[in-house]
This record gives sequence, C-alpha cells and structure tokens, in this order.
Amino acid sequence: MTPETEQTRVQFRPCSGCQKMNRRFKFAWLVALPLSACALFTWAVVPSPPEAPDDSWPYYGHDAGGMRYSALTQINRDNVASLKVAWTFHTGDISETTGRRKRSGFETTPLLVDETLYLTTAFNRIVALDPGTGQQRWAYDPKIDLDGDYGDGLINRGVATWLDSTRANDKPCHRRIFESTQDARLVAVDAATGAPCTTPFNTIPAGIT
Repeated sequence: MTPETEQTRVQFRPCSGCQKMNRRFKFAWLVALPLSACALFTWAVVPSPPEAPDDSWPYYGHDAGGMRYSALTQINRDNVASLKVAWTFHTGDISETTGRRKRSGFETTPLLVDETLYLTTAFNRIVALDPGTGQQRWAYDPKIDLDGDYGDGLINRGVATWLDSTRANDKPCHRRIFESTQDARLVAVDAATGAPCTTPFNTIPAGIT
C-alpha cells in the first residue's frame, strides 16, 4: 500500500491463552497503537494517572517471553466503544517511491519505560515522546542513506532498551536505547537525552532484546 492509501487500524484483542486464565484473572484487553505511514495515535477514555507501577511495555512483546499480555483493566469491554483520540504525533518521515528511493512503511512497536514512549520512524530516526501529551522530548537521527537498496523499503521495527545497573541514575547512558539500522549498524543512545553512548559494545552483556 502507498502512504496515501494505507489506513489506520485499531485492534482490540484479549491476551494469549486467556481461556486457561479465566479462573484466576479477569479479561484484560490491549489496545494496539494505531499505526499509519505518518502518524501515531494514542487512545483513552479520560485522562488519568498511571494505573499501576507495572504499566510499562519494556519489550517488543511486553515481556521477555513475548506474551503480549497486560494486566491493566482501565480499558475493558464496557468502555472500549467510548475511546477517543488523546493525541496525534506525525513523524514526517515518508517516501513515495521517487527516483532510487523506495517506499516507506511505519512498522515500529513503541516501548514504554520510565514514563517515556520510544519509537522509530521509517527513516530509522529514534523518537522519545511524552506518553501523556504526545510531545516530542528528543529525536536521534543515525543518518542512514535513504536511497540505499534495502530490499523491503524504508522501515524499522523499533528499539530495545537496557538498564546499566553499574551506572548511577544521574549518569549518561544509565538506560540505553538500542536500534538496529537498515545500513547494518547497532546504535545506542541515552534514554534521557538521545545523546549517543560511546561505551564499547564488548562491555555490554549479551542478551539485549
């Protein structure tokens, strides 16, 4: 699909394996972030404070096991029809397949950690947003060659994060945001500021996911 014809989609689905969990837990429903070629939308019934201290989404699949399950209950079958747009964010990174440049697609899965929403754009920029307002906090551009032959076009599936417990909270790169770029680089930036982290990668433990 082209950026003009791609439609925003909203999915509401129960967690995986909920039939086995019905005896112990109530149904929790996830609201997938509607994604389009140029915009990111969040939805809410009414503005409210964080529901629980564990309402983050620190992995691509929510947890290390990729279960994609959330125990949050603010959005449920009784109020899902009343959801309204809370804010909209436009990345502006769109390619319409002109010249050597291939088409773009917005395929990131945002992460939510430390009260910040992290996502990547089709041009491989990393963006940090305020999850409550949608305001951009910072952006980092790894400056890939946008005219490169990337096969499947200009896309990026998102970031990973890692907390360095050996660094003090107020030190740069205490938490790092990792991205694998389309030109085969692994970049790491400070989660708080977006500044590049210069620590040699051989000092970073294996298992970054």
